[in-house]
Amino acid sequence: MTEDDALELAQSTTAKSALARFAAVDEATRRKAAKPVLALWTAHWQARFSTSAKAPKPPKIRDMDALRIALFATATPSELKPYGFHVLPEEIALTDVIAALKPSWIDRFVANMVEDWPHLVQRVAPVWRAGLCARPESDSLILGYYSHISGVPLSQDEAAFLTHDIWRFFEVEGSGEFSLAAVDKYSPADAQWGTVIVKLSVEGKLDRNRLLDASLDALERDFSQFRAGWYSRLHTALEPTLEEQAARTTRYLHLLASPIPPTVSFALKAVKALDKAGKMPTDALLGGISPALQARQKSTVTTALQLLAGAAKRAPDRAAEIARLAATALISETPDVQSKALDLVDRLGAAHDPEVTATLAAHLGAVAPSLQPRLAAMVGETAPETGPVENPPEAAAPLSPVLPVESMDAAISLFLEVLESCRDPIAVERAVDGIARFGAEACAAGDKLSPVAKRSNQLLDRPGDVELKLVLAATGAAWADGSTIAETLSQRFPPDTHRSIAKDNTAQIFVERTEDVLTWVREGRSQPLLSLPSDDTGQVAATDLVDRAETCLATDGTLPHRDLALALTRLAPAGREAALARIGTGSEAERAIAFALGGDVTPDEDPALWVAAWAAAMPDTPHKGIVRLVRASMAGAGTPAELTLRAERQENPPYAWCVAGVDVIPKPVPGNARFASSVFHLPAFNRYLSASPCGGTFEDIAWASILWPARMEPFFSCAIPAMDTDQKLTDHHCRAYLEPLFRPTMSCGPMACGMLAFYLASADPSVTSLAVDAIATLVGQGRLCAEDLADPVWQFAALGALPFGRWIRAFRDIAAISPVHAGFVRHLMAGVLRFGGEEVPREMGAYLELLFELHCAAGTRLDTPAAVACLKRLPGGGKTRTFAKKLIALAEAG
Repeated sequence: MTEDDALELAQSTTAKSALARFAAVDEATRRKAAKPVLALWTAHWQARFSTSAKAPKPPKIRDMDALRIALFATATPSELKPYGFHVLPEEIALTDVIAALKPSWIDRFVANMVEDWPHLVQRVAPVWRAGLCARPESDSLILGYYSHISGVPLSQDEAAFLTHDIWRFFEVEGSGEFSLAAVDKYSPADAQWGTVIVKLSVEGKLDRNRLLDASLDALERDFSQFRAGWYSRLHTALEPTLEEQAARTTRYLHLLASPIPPTVSFALKAVKALDKAGKMPTDALLGGISPALQARQKSTVTTALQLLAGAAKRAPDRAAEIARLAATALISETPDVQSKALDLVDRLGAAHDPEVTATLAAHLGAVAPSLQPRLAAMVGETAPETGPVENPPEAAAPLSPVLPVESMDAAISLFLEVLESCRDPIAVERAVDGIARFGAEACAAGDKLSPVAKRSNQLLDRPGDVELKLVLAATGAAWADGSTIAETLSQRFPPDTHRSIAKDNTAQIFVERTEDVLTWVREGRSQPLLSLPSDDTGQVAATDLVDRAETCLATDGTLPHRDLALALTRLAPAGREAALARIGTGSEAERAIAFALGGDVTPDEDPALWVAAWAAAMPDTPHKGIVRLVRASMAGAGTPAELTLRAERQENPPYAWCVAGVDVIPKPVPGNARFASSVFHLPAFNRYLSASPCGGTFEDIAWASILWPARMEPFFSCAIPAMDTDQKLTDHHCRAYLEPLFRPTMSCGPMACGMLAFYLASADPSVTSLAVDAIATLVGQGRLCAEDLADPVWQFAALGALPFGRWIRAFRDIAAISPVHAGFVRHLMAGVLRFGGEEVPREMGAYLELLFELHCAAGTRLDTPAAVACLKRLPGGGKTRTFAKKLIALAEAG
């Protein structure tokens, strides 16, 4: 068989004919014809799956199964492996192909398939069932079971399943979607693996005692919490009798030390049932209960203390030993648990025991302030002093100046760096400035730009989600070949596959400004970028702008309007009077600079330039001349935007969720996209696709944050509708909205506070932790008011659609930083207490407990009349009523 013969069979015959012809030739001969068959498959693969705008046309193939059979006849497992299940025939049975071709490597191929694609185990299982290969015994075979609802047919493998495979279920944890917990979560009750296994046990096909022990074995392996829960549920579903539980007493007690809280709860429930039935030996209980007493979960420690109290009644002679164990529960962070532990020690009358006293004294500084006097009396010591401690405000970090690149090579190197990662917007701006200063020199230096052209074109072939990276790639390609960004994109992406830059977001502002830069590069000019930030706040110093304008005027006699418009939008407030004295008024661009610096100038012709000059003036009132020039009352373009936080509860029982947004007056219109100061006011097209004026990736949002850095409220208004509080991401793009809060000049208006309040309720820990860090920084530097943050927290919390506990945890973390932060949190929490009867969150008891402990720790009292009035009208009982009364008493005691 020649290469041409193999290619003809793969491309132009039917699968049946190809199989017969290849089967008639030995494997070694077939292997010699592998090269053209693999090349044909590769061409098909690239045409079908390429994301490039220049994808090749697919080759003509009569029968795809014929090509797949040709692959099996000529290729090796390593050559087939990259293509996974795509090489499996679709119309002809795999067993027929293997039986005819008899490849020597079939064991390795099947093992690879099971390892890489566990959910496709059924596609290759007939091969070993037919005796054509060895059955793989890797963990991935077990994942193959996990990957299916329990409807996986067992008839042909039932013996192996019942005697071997099922017991490996308790050894192989699985991962991601391939786990027992994952598949049962989305399966009907009668089709869950747990249901099937219990049924097999009832039918006598699986040993019941072995199942009970195997489920406990799995729990001792410390599988992840989600997956471990399946094994505890199976154990419970088997309904072990008291006798069966008693035989496993030691195992339940051992599980109390598990790092998985639900496993501890499961084991403690069994221990409690045995104790209630009188089948729990006191020695065993006291020897094994200690881990439960030191757990983080309140319910676990409380149950353990109850078990200790019962043991004390059965064995009064062991009171001191039980009291020592109870005292270890003081390590809990919950004052209620600490109080119960002290109650038990009191009832046992063992506080005089030296070991008990020593254990209690060791926790004197760690218990809640409200309990410290009681504990001090028990151990005969003085309670630690409480009271406010004054901390001076933290000094803001000094501004870091932005330095331009100093050579052509440095400019090229920096541009290549930001092509790979454009997360730092200042680095991106320095790279564009490098083109402005040295771009023409690089164009004239032979092949200096070949690395830029190569990498830019590679990125354009495979555009990702980052708009800014796509624009930078188009910039690099246009710089290298002397074209424009628009030409580069239109040539690269024809109309049927066009990957355009959105016209309604900040990326278009970048494109327009950078086109200015490329224009003077093509003309052979070298000059500084007018819009390069002067420091890490993203602002352009007034003196720097005038210096750069003078350089440009001396070089060419003109100022590029789009670059100047962005520079004006970034203009810093300081130093304007001195800069105004230096600027002339000979051109429209110079007059716009003078207007921005505070000069008495009448707007001219270019709307974008004059809107930017108006934005630089930090306006609070409309400007009639700008409005006439724009020809509309447009938010952020001659007319200040009125921004109002809007939070709504939406329901589809039994679910409820919060939808947050910002109302803008005047109402945004498409023309807002023309101006850097007004583009923020365009509504998000689809919040669930993260489409917003600032873009949907970290990089795009980070660059948008330096568009109007002296007036950030419009930017923060985009952050609120962009957040999905239920979403967890590996690299959450919304963290980019929080980053500007760490800039030393940042102040917090209503939109910033609304963003912080909303982000504290995110399910993504990377978002909430960064929001906590931002608040901590702002509070430490005296740049955030508790009352301002309390308004949006109450607004969101009152909806009852977000977990109130997320705010409680955040407040606790902030308060632990320093006395200043604790004082801020006390005022913040008091400001949130304005709920009506139907608005009270379910976790209100924990909220009031934290507030009470903060006041006790500082020796202060609740002194907000509105908060006290709210406490008096709170409905319900339990912890909410208990701590409401304590806070009221504390307030009235003053």
